[in-house]
Amino acid sequence: MRSVLSIISCVLAIVLAVPALSAEPDVSAEEGEKRITGEAADTVLSSLQANFLKRPCVRAEIVSITNDPLLGAEKERGEMLLQIPQRFLRRFGPKDKPVKAWLLDGEAVRESNTAQKTVNELDFTKAPKKLALLRAAITMDADVLKDYFHLALFKKGEGENAAWRLVLSRREDVKNPIDYKRIQARWGEGAPFFSEIVRVPKTGEEDRAVETFSKLQVVEKFTDADFKEPLLERKMVSKAIKD
Repeated sequence: MRSVLSIISCVLAIVLAVPALSAEPDVSAEEGEKRITGEAADTVLSSLQANFLKRPCVRAEIVSITNDPLLGAEKERGEMLLQIPQRFLRRFGPKDKPVKAWLLDGEAVRESNTAQKTVNELDFTKAPKKLALLRAAITMDADVLKDYFHLALFKKGEGENAAWRLVLSRREDVKNPIDYKRIQARWGEGAPFFSEIVRVPKTGEEDRAVETFSKLQVVEKFTDADFKEPLLERKMVSKAIKD
């Protein structure tokens, strides 16, 4: 099980930013794609942000594939519930009995799994800047995240069949909380969330993690019961985070 801090990095990676365009030169188009730059790219990314915010409650199925250096590829299936900006739940395993869960709820992040007897909590009450950064990734707040990434945007197809690919490359000239050298997201025209996210850590391509999101469902409104997860309602071990 990843540490709480590393999982936070994952979440910041799953929900991408909309920074100003400044792509690294080694990011190239895939077959059939064309590069979108300048004001056209800014318009697309602003529309993506507005589209996500317009439909803030989304449910989806997740397939996560990670590569363990000892065990090899590991595939996990689960569910995502997103309620922008304050709640984000990820749980893996059978729907009636998940084996792993992670939740951002207000000013706290909680995670646990069946191998643990306790729940790890990070309390961001005294870390408004770090909490804002975490939420900014979920709400696509360019003002907060624009200084952390180089960006390349690509398009394949037209109209309702358009497919988009966004590549974020880590900037090394600033203090960056994301422990990945590259993050890539794909989505379809008008989709309420991404269809695929690839994260490549600084250790290299062999340690990449791929997550696909399917059966995206826009929900009119979630209730507190939707985010209720027994794995996260056990004895709590809390740590206060500071900016």
